[in-house]
Amino acid sequence: MLFACNSNPNQAKENQVPLPKPAQTRPQLLSDLLLKWNDYHAIGKVDSLQFLYAEKVSFYGQFDLNKEVCVQKTKAILVGSPDFQQRIDSIEWRFGIKDSSKVYCFFLKTVFQKNKPVIYQAYLNFEWNSTLQQYQISNEGDETTDENLEKQVVESDQIYEKGDYNGDSIPEKMWLRLESPTPELHSWSTIRFSDKKIPVLFVENCIWGVPRNEGDLDGDGADEISLIPGWYTSRFTTFRVFTLKKGRWHHLIPGIYCSRFDFEEDLFYSKTLEPGDSTFVWIRELEMTADGNERYVRKKRKIQLKPVWSGKTQLSWTN
Repeated sequence: MLFACNSNPNQAKENQVPLPKPAQTRPQLLSDLLLKWNDYHAIGKVDSLQFLYAEKVSFYGQFDLNKEVCVQKTKAILVGSPDFQQRIDSIEWRFGIKDSSKVYCFFLKTVFQKNKPVIYQAYLNFEWNSTLQQYQISNEGDETTDENLEKQVVESDQIYEKGDYNGDSIPEKMWLRLESPTPELHSWSTIRFSDKKIPVLFVENCIWGVPRNEGDLDGDGADEISLIPGWYTSRFTTFRVFTLKKGRWHHLIPGIYCSRFDFEEDLFYSKTLEPGDSTFVWIRELEMTADGNERYVRKKRKIQLKPVWSGKTQLSWTN
């Protein structure tokens, strides 16, 4: 099924949708509404969208907007792009199982601006207004907008750790970013820096975690970074410490086996590493007691510093 914008005017009374009787008329009724919604995305018709919207609408990630605001936002797009056109096809309807008053419509929306097509996985939610005896649009959006909004939320909630990670006496920020899994489901993350001259740090077998600034452990003037990587299925992982040497990331100490629980994280990081001199650090580990009750005690152990290249010099992606 394919709908394209057309130029036939519609009067306000045409937007009053009667109660569908019998129930078999509902798909055609909703298809007509979808056709109108698509048709009204044109200068001179856009104001008619107000007859299709509920009083409050979730509109491209913004909740409870007045329908008039939604119309004005759409109108601003049309005014800014006089050549705007859109076409919808590949339409799929899903009717609410527990709540028959709700209907969900998914479709491909192709938008033409400056003769360049952009395809969106779009959706509209319809709800039955028993007072007005008509379906109204309660939610409008597309997956591209949702993904961008999700990224913004993640970035706004991101935990940044300040430090001097390259020894230039200028503080910068660092944070962990989950990268897209490969087709083989090899998941990995990167530690990134506000100073773009610092190379991206590649972290294998990691889907979450909080990198920490451990201070200058080896006396070279640059702060080191520690991380307890999180994984899909197991709480068992390795405590890792990274250091930057001559533009390359190295493991400062061998990976230290540990068991990770959310409620332990603050305890684990509390004086986990203690500086020794420029050749060793003290590690305070949590070790399970022999009685098998998963009670933990602190054990202090001396770890020699022996930087080992992490295996990545220049990564193929950019900051």
